[in-house]
Amino acid sequence: MMKSFFLTCFLLISVMSGYKVYAEEALIPDGKILVNGQLVHSIADAQKLIVDGASIYIGNGTYADGLHIKHNNVILSGSTSTHFKSAAILGKGTFVVSGNNVTIENIECSGVTVSSNNGACIRQEGKNLTLTNVNFHDSQQGILSGKDTGQLLIQYSKFERLGLAGRAHAIYSANDELIIRHSIIINSVDQGHEVKSRAALTIIENSVIGSHDTNDSRAIDISNGGELKITNSVIFQGSKTVNRQLIGYGLETLGRKRTHSVKITKSLLILERNAANEMLALPKANSRNLSIQVYNNTIIGENIIDIELYRSNNLFKSTRAKLGFQEQTIPNL
Repeated sequence: MMKSFFLTCFLLISVMSGYKVYAEEALIPDGKILVNGQLVHSIADAQKLIVDGASIYIGNGTYADGLHIKHNNVILSGSTSTHFKSAAILGKGTFVVSGNNVTIENIECSGVTVSSNNGACIRQEGKNLTLTNVNFHDSQQGILSGKDTGQLLIQYSKFERLGLAGRAHAIYSANDELIIRHSIIINSVDQGHEVKSRAALTIIENSVIGSHDTNDSRAIDISNGGELKITNSVIFQGSKTVNRQLIGYGLETLGRKRTHSVKITKSLLILERNAANEMLALPKANSRNLSIQVYNNTIIGENIIDIELYRSNNLFKSTRAKLGFQEQTIPNL
Protein backbone atom coordinates (compact mmCIF):
# COMPACT_ATOMS: atom_id res chain seq x y z
CA MET A 1 0.00 0.00 0.00
CA MET A 2 2.81 2.42 0.85
CA LYS A 3 4.42 1.60 -2.48
CA SER A 4 1.30 2.80 -4.30
CA PHE A 5 1.26 5.98 -2.20
CA PHE A 6 4.83 6.91 -3.08
CA LEU A 7 4.13 6.07 -6.72
CA THR A 8 1.33 8.63 -6.57
CA CYS A 9 3.72 11.25 -5.17
CA PHE A 10 6.24 10.51 -7.91
CA LEU A 11 3.61 10.89 -10.59
CA LEU A 12 2.54 14.24 -9.17
CA ILE A 13 6.05 15.58 -9.63
CA SER A 14 5.55 15.01 -13.33
CA VAL A 15 2.29 16.96 -13.10
CA MET A 16 4.08 19.98 -11.69
CA SER A 17 6.79 19.85 -14.36
CA GLY A 18 4.05 20.71 -16.84
CA TYR A 19 3.90 20.36 -20.58
CA LYS A 20 5.67 23.22 -22.26
CA VAL A 21 6.19 22.37 -25.89
CA TYR A 22 5.77 25.36 -28.15
CA ALA A 23 5.61 25.04 -31.91
CA GLU A 24 8.40 26.75 -33.84
CA GLU A 25 5.75 28.77 -35.63
CA ALA A 26 4.72 30.30 -32.30
CA LEU A 27 8.02 32.19 -32.00
CA ILE A 28 6.52 35.34 -33.47
CA PRO A 29 6.71 38.99 -32.36
CA ASP A 30 5.04 39.92 -29.09
CA GLY A 31 1.44 40.99 -29.50
CA LYS A 32 1.14 39.51 -32.99
CA ILE A 33 -0.88 36.56 -34.30
CA LEU A 34 0.00 34.14 -37.07
CA VAL A 35 -2.99 32.57 -38.86
CA ASN A 36 -2.23 30.04 -41.57
CA GLY A 37 1.12 31.70 -42.18
CA GLN A 38 -0.25 35.25 -42.31
CA LEU A 39 0.89 37.68 -39.61
CA VAL A 40 -1.82 39.99 -38.23
CA HIS A 41 -1.87 42.61 -35.49
CA SER A 42 -5.12 42.01 -33.60
CA ILE A 43 -7.48 39.29 -32.43
CA ALA A 44 -10.19 40.85 -34.62
CA ASP A 45 -8.00 40.46 -37.71
CA ALA A 46 -7.21 36.88 -36.75
CA GLN A 47 -10.90 36.10 -36.39
CA LYS A 48 -11.49 36.96 -40.06
CA LEU A 49 -8.86 34.48 -41.29
CA ILE A 50 -9.98 31.37 -39.42
CA VAL A 51 -11.17 28.55 -41.66
CA ASP A 52 -11.50 24.78 -41.24
CA GLY A 53 -8.12 23.32 -40.37
CA ALA A 54 -6.64 26.70 -39.40
CA SER A 55 -3.48 26.99 -37.30
CA ILE A 56 -3.37 30.04 -35.04
CA TYR A 57 -0.21 31.03 -33.15
CA ILE A 58 -0.40 33.92 -30.70
CA GLY A 59 2.67 35.81 -29.54
CA ASN A 60 3.53 36.79 -26.00
CA GLY A 61 1.48 39.56 -24.46
CA THR A 62 -1.76 40.42 -22.70
CA TYR A 63 -4.92 40.34 -24.81
CA ALA A 64 -8.26 41.94 -23.91
CA ASP A 65 -10.36 40.55 -26.78
CA GLY A 66 -11.89 37.11 -27.02
CA LEU A 67 -12.18 34.77 -29.99
CA HIS A 68 -15.10 32.82 -31.50
CA ILE A 69 -13.85 29.59 -33.08
CA LYS A 70 -16.65 28.58 -35.45
CA HIS A 71 -14.69 26.23 -37.70
CA ASN A 72 -13.58 22.61 -37.35
CA ASN A 73 -10.12 21.08 -36.79
CA VAL A 74 -8.61 24.35 -35.57
CA ILE A 75 -5.40 24.49 -33.51
CA LEU A 76 -4.83 27.57 -31.34
CA SER A 77 -1.48 27.83 -29.58
CA GLY A 78 0.01 30.53 -27.41
CA SER A 79 3.67 31.27 -26.78
CA THR A 80 5.60 31.14 -23.52
CA SER A 81 3.59 34.04 -22.02
CA THR A 82 0.26 34.50 -23.78
CA HIS A 83 -2.36 35.86 -21.38
CA PHE A 84 -6.01 36.64 -22.13
CA LYS A 85 -7.22 38.92 -19.35
CA SER A 86 -10.80 40.06 -18.70
CA ALA A 87 -11.75 39.14 -22.26
CA ALA A 88 -15.37 38.09 -22.86
CA ILE A 89 -17.44 37.78 -26.04
CA LEU A 90 -21.07 36.93 -26.75
CA GLY A 91 -21.84 37.26 -23.07
CA LYS A 92 -20.17 33.86 -22.52
CA GLY A 93 -16.42 33.88 -22.15
CA THR A 94 -12.99 34.42 -23.65
CA PHE A 95 -13.06 31.59 -26.18
CA VAL A 96 -16.40 30.44 -27.54
CA VAL A 97 -15.72 27.17 -29.36
CA SER A 98 -18.51 26.20 -31.75
CA GLY A 99 -16.35 24.17 -34.12
CA ASN A 100 -15.57 20.47 -33.77
CA ASN A 101 -12.20 18.86 -32.99
CA VAL A 102 -10.51 22.01 -31.71
CA THR A 103 -7.23 22.11 -29.77
CA ILE A 104 -6.22 25.01 -27.48
CA GLU A 105 -2.80 25.01 -25.84
CA ASN A 106 -0.27 27.22 -24.05
CA ILE A 107 -2.81 29.86 -22.97
CA GLU A 108 -3.27 31.73 -19.68
CA CYS A 109 -6.73 33.16 -19.02
CA SER A 110 -8.06 35.16 -16.07
CA GLY A 111 -10.55 37.78 -14.94
CA VAL A 112 -13.54 36.55 -16.97
CA THR A 113 -16.93 37.86 -15.83
CA VAL A 114 -20.29 38.14 -17.63
CA SER A 115 -23.74 39.27 -16.52
CA SER A 116 -25.09 35.70 -16.30
CA ASN A 117 -22.35 34.91 -13.75
CA ASN A 118 -21.13 32.05 -15.95
CA GLY A 119 -18.14 33.82 -17.48
CA ALA A 120 -15.71 31.11 -18.59
CA CYS A 121 -12.29 31.07 -20.13
CA ILE A 122 -13.78 28.58 -22.58
CA ARG A 123 -17.39 27.91 -23.50
CA GLN A 124 -17.47 24.64 -25.43
CA GLU A 125 -20.39 24.28 -27.86
CA GLY A 126 -18.81 22.06 -30.55
CA LYS A 127 -17.76 18.43 -30.29
CA ASN A 128 -14.37 17.23 -29.05
CA LEU A 129 -12.09 19.79 -27.44
CA THR A 130 -8.51 19.23 -26.25
CA LEU A 131 -6.84 21.59 -23.76
CA THR A 132 -3.09 21.25 -23.19
CA ASN A 133 -0.95 23.41 -20.91
CA VAL A 134 -3.64 25.99 -20.16
CA ASN A 135 -3.68 28.04 -16.97
CA PHE A 136 -7.16 29.30 -16.10
CA HIS A 137 -7.62 31.26 -12.89
CA ASP A 138 -9.54 33.98 -11.02
CA SER A 139 -12.64 33.93 -13.20
CA GLN A 140 -16.27 32.98 -12.66
CA GLN A 141 -15.68 29.65 -14.39
CA GLY A 142 -12.80 27.83 -16.02
CA ILE A 143 -14.57 25.85 -18.70
CA LEU A 144 -18.28 25.32 -19.30
CA SER A 145 -19.35 22.72 -21.88
CA GLY A 146 -22.79 22.16 -23.31
CA LYS A 147 -24.68 18.93 -23.93
CA ASP A 148 -23.78 16.54 -26.76
CA THR A 149 -20.30 17.99 -27.08
CA GLY A 150 -18.39 14.73 -27.40
CA GLN A 151 -15.11 14.53 -25.50
CA LEU A 152 -13.36 17.13 -23.39
CA LEU A 153 -9.71 16.22 -22.80
CA ILE A 154 -7.73 18.32 -20.30
CA GLN A 155 -4.03 17.57 -19.86
CA TYR A 156 -0.97 19.20 -18.31
CA SER A 157 -3.10 22.14 -17.20
CA LYS A 158 -3.90 24.18 -14.09
CA PHE A 159 -7.22 25.62 -12.88
CA GLU A 160 -7.22 27.79 -9.75
CA ARG A 161 -9.50 30.15 -7.77
CA LEU A 162 -12.56 29.65 -9.95
CA GLY A 163 -16.24 29.52 -9.02
CA LEU A 164 -19.22 31.68 -8.12
CA ALA A 165 -22.29 31.27 -5.92
CA GLY A 166 -22.09 27.47 -5.96
CA ARG A 167 -23.20 27.41 -9.61
CA ALA A 168 -20.02 28.22 -11.51
CA HIS A 169 -17.07 25.88 -11.15
CA ALA A 170 -13.48 25.33 -12.24
CA ILE A 171 -14.63 22.65 -14.67
CA TYR A 172 -18.31 22.18 -15.51
CA SER A 173 -18.74 19.41 -18.04
CA ALA A 174 -21.88 18.20 -19.79
CA ASN A 175 -19.82 16.31 -22.37
CA ASP A 176 -20.23 12.68 -23.31
CA GLU A 177 -16.72 12.05 -21.94
CA LEU A 178 -14.55 14.13 -19.60
CA ILE A 179 -10.90 13.06 -19.34
CA ILE A 180 -8.47 14.87 -17.00
CA ARG A 181 -4.82 13.85 -17.00
CA HIS A 182 -1.64 15.29 -15.43
CA SER A 183 -3.49 18.40 -14.27
CA ILE A 184 -4.04 20.50 -11.16
CA ILE A 185 -7.51 21.81 -10.28
CA ILE A 186 -7.36 23.58 -6.94
CA ASN A 187 -8.79 26.19 -4.60
CA SER A 188 -12.20 26.83 -6.10
CA VAL A 189 -14.04 29.70 -4.41
CA ASP A 190 -17.54 30.72 -3.34
CA GLN A 191 -18.74 27.11 -3.01
CA GLY A 192 -17.70 26.12 -6.51
CA HIS A 193 -16.68 22.55 -7.20
CA GLU A 194 -13.25 21.85 -8.60
CA VAL A 195 -14.81 19.36 -11.03
CA LYS A 196 -18.54 19.10 -11.78
CA SER A 197 -19.29 16.50 -14.43
CA ARG A 198 -22.53 15.38 -16.01
CA ALA A 199 -20.63 13.23 -18.50
CA ALA A 200 -21.51 9.57 -18.97
CA LEU A 201 -17.79 8.79 -18.52
CA THR A 202 -15.40 10.75 -16.28
CA ILE A 203 -11.75 9.71 -16.08
CA ILE A 204 -9.24 11.40 -13.75
CA GLU A 205 -5.62 10.25 -13.85
CA ASN A 206 -2.36 11.51 -12.34
CA SER A 207 -3.95 14.76 -11.15
CA VAL A 208 -4.34 16.94 -8.04
CA ILE A 209 -7.88 18.12 -7.23
CA GLY A 210 -9.13 19.96 -4.16
CA SER A 211 -8.79 22.98 -1.87
CA HIS A 212 -6.30 23.85 0.83
CA ASP A 213 -7.79 27.05 2.25
CA THR A 214 -10.71 28.25 0.12
CA ASN A 215 -14.47 27.89 0.62
CA ASP A 216 -15.02 25.42 -2.18
CA SER A 217 -17.72 22.75 -2.19
CA ARG A 218 -17.09 19.17 -3.37
CA ALA A 219 -13.74 18.43 -4.99
CA ILE A 220 -15.55 16.21 -7.49
CA ASP A 221 -19.29 16.13 -8.21
CA ILE A 222 -20.60 13.52 -10.65
CA SER A 223 -24.10 14.90 -10.72
CA ASN A 224 -25.94 12.32 -12.83
CA GLY A 225 -23.88 9.21 -12.25
CA GLY A 226 -22.23 7.34 -15.10
CA GLU A 227 -18.77 5.82 -15.03
CA LEU A 228 -16.26 7.50 -12.70
CA LYS A 229 -12.65 6.30 -12.79
CA ILE A 230 -9.97 7.90 -10.59
CA THR A 231 -6.41 6.58 -10.42
CA ASN A 232 -2.97 7.79 -9.28
CA SER A 233 -4.38 11.12 -8.09
CA VAL A 234 -4.65 13.30 -4.98
CA ILE A 235 -8.18 14.37 -4.02
CA PHE A 236 -8.42 16.58 -0.93
CA GLN A 237 -10.42 19.11 1.04
CA GLY A 238 -9.32 21.65 3.61
CA SER A 239 -10.63 23.25 6.76
CA LYS A 240 -12.68 25.89 4.87
CA THR A 241 -14.39 23.51 2.46
CA VAL A 242 -18.13 24.08 2.85
CA ASN A 243 -19.52 20.69 1.84
CA ARG A 244 -18.60 17.65 3.92
CA GLN A 245 -18.54 15.42 0.83
CA LEU A 246 -15.18 15.02 -0.87
CA ILE A 247 -16.77 13.25 -3.84
CA GLY A 248 -20.47 13.32 -4.69
CA TYR A 249 -21.91 10.75 -7.06
CA GLY A 250 -25.41 10.68 -8.54
CA LEU A 251 -26.80 13.06 -5.93
CA GLU A 252 -29.03 14.85 -8.44
CA THR A 253 -30.15 11.79 -10.40
CA LEU A 254 -28.84 8.59 -11.93
CA GLY A 255 -29.06 9.25 -15.65
CA ARG A 256 -30.83 6.77 -17.89
CA LYS A 257 -29.18 4.72 -20.63
CA ARG A 258 -25.74 4.78 -19.03
CA THR A 259 -23.56 2.46 -16.98
CA HIS A 260 -23.21 3.50 -13.32
CA SER A 261 -19.95 2.67 -11.58
CA VAL A 262 -17.24 4.18 -9.35
CA LYS A 263 -13.65 2.95 -9.36
CA ILE A 264 -11.03 4.77 -7.25
CA THR A 265 -7.57 3.21 -7.02
CA LYS A 266 -3.93 4.07 -6.21
CA SER A 267 -4.86 7.53 -4.99
CA LEU A 268 -4.37 9.75 -1.94
CA LEU A 269 -7.63 11.02 -0.41
CA ILE A 270 -7.35 13.72 2.28
CA LEU A 271 -10.34 14.97 4.28
CA GLU A 272 -9.46 17.77 6.71
CA ARG A 273 -12.62 19.74 7.41
CA ASN A 274 -12.98 20.57 11.08
CA ALA A 275 -16.52 19.16 11.06
CA ALA A 276 -17.82 15.86 9.71
CA ASN A 277 -16.31 14.46 6.52
CA GLU A 278 -17.71 12.06 3.94
CA MET A 279 -15.45 10.47 1.38
CA LEU A 280 -17.96 9.27 -1.20
CA ALA A 281 -21.59 10.43 -1.07
CA LEU A 282 -23.97 8.12 -2.96
CA PRO A 283 -27.67 8.39 -3.84
CA LYS A 284 -29.94 7.11 -1.09
CA ALA A 285 -32.01 5.02 -3.48
CA ASN A 286 -29.91 2.73 -5.66
CA SER A 287 -31.99 0.87 -8.21
CA ARG A 288 -29.49 0.93 -11.09
CA ASN A 289 -27.02 -1.80 -9.99
CA LEU A 290 -24.35 0.67 -8.99
CA SER A 291 -20.85 -0.85 -8.83
CA ILE A 292 -18.44 0.64 -6.25
CA GLN A 293 -14.73 -0.25 -6.18
CA VAL A 294 -12.47 1.72 -3.83
CA TYR A 295 -9.18 -0.04 -3.12
CA ASN A 296 -5.40 0.35 -2.87
CA ASN A 297 -5.73 4.00 -1.81
CA THR A 298 -4.33 5.98 1.11
CA ILE A 299 -7.01 7.83 3.09
CA ILE A 300 -6.17 10.56 5.63
CA GLY A 301 -8.69 12.30 7.87
CA GLU A 302 -10.67 12.43 11.09
CA ASN A 303 -14.40 12.11 11.65
CA ILE A 304 -14.99 10.45 8.27
CA ILE A 305 -18.54 9.16 8.60
CA ASP A 306 -18.24 6.47 5.90
CA ILE A 307 -14.69 5.27 6.61
CA GLU A 308 -15.82 1.82 7.79
CA LEU A 309 -16.94 1.04 4.25
CA TYR A 310 -13.40 1.42 2.95
CA ARG A 311 -11.01 0.41 5.76
CA SER A 312 -10.39 -3.16 4.62
CA ASN A 313 -9.03 -2.43 1.15
CA ASN A 314 -7.20 0.85 1.79
CA LEU A 315 -4.55 2.30 4.08
CA PHE A 316 -6.13 4.68 6.60
CA LYS A 317 -4.43 7.24 8.86
CA SER A 318 -6.25 9.83 10.96
CA THR A 319 -3.67 12.60 10.34
CA ARG A 320 -0.92 13.46 7.89
CA ALA A 321 1.63 13.31 10.70
CA LYS A 322 0.92 9.60 11.17
CA LEU A 323 1.95 9.10 7.56
CA GLY A 324 5.04 11.28 7.88
CA PHE A 325 3.60 14.61 6.67
CA GLN A 326 3.89 17.60 9.01
CA GLU A 327 2.26 20.51 7.19
CA GLN A 328 -1.38 21.07 6.25
CA THR A 329 -0.63 22.33 2.76
CA ILE A 330 -1.65 21.51 -0.76
CA PRO A 331 -0.31 17.98 -1.30
CA ASN A 332 2.90 17.84 -3.29
CA LEU A 333 2.67 21.39 -4.65
